[in-house]
Amino acid sequence: MKFKIKSDNNRKINLNMAAINTYVGRYKAETEFEVEVVRRKVTVSSPMRRYFFGVVMPIFLEAYGYDPDESLILHERLKIVFFGVPVDNHGVYRKKDIPSIFGDDSDVPIEKKQQYIEWIVRKSSAEGYYTPDPGQT
Repeated sequence: MKFKIKSDNNRKINLNMAAINTYVGRYKAETEFEVEVVRRKVTVSSPMRRYFFGVVMPIFLEAYGYDPDESLILHERLKIVFFGVPVDNHGVYRKKDIPSIFGDDSDVPIEKKQQYIEWIVRKSSAEGYYTPDPGQT
C-alpha cells in the first residue's frame, strides 16, 4: 500500500487507520510489515517539456482519439517518425536509437525540439484543433 500524506501546521500527520487496517487485514496474523516515511521530492520540469506534455500532447491525443494515458507511448512513436529512426535487422525499433528529447540526457538541439513540437501542433491543427502558443498558456 502506498499513499501520499501531508503534515499539518504542527508538523504532525493524521493516518486513516481504518483504511490501513483494512489493507493489513488481508494478511495472516503476526505478519511483519515495513513502513517507510520518505520526504517527497519536488521535480522540476523545463518549460518546453511542461508545455509539450501539459498543452500540446493533450490536444494531439484528443484530436486523434487517443486516451490521455497513452501519451508516452504515442510520444515514442512520434519520435520514431519525426527523426526517421531505422529498424534493426529483425524489424524492431531499438530504444537506444530513439532520441531523448526532453530528458536531462538529451543531446537534441533546441531548434530540433521546437521543430518537433511545431510538427505535432500542425498535425493537431490539420484535424481542426487549436493549440495555444507557450506565451498564451
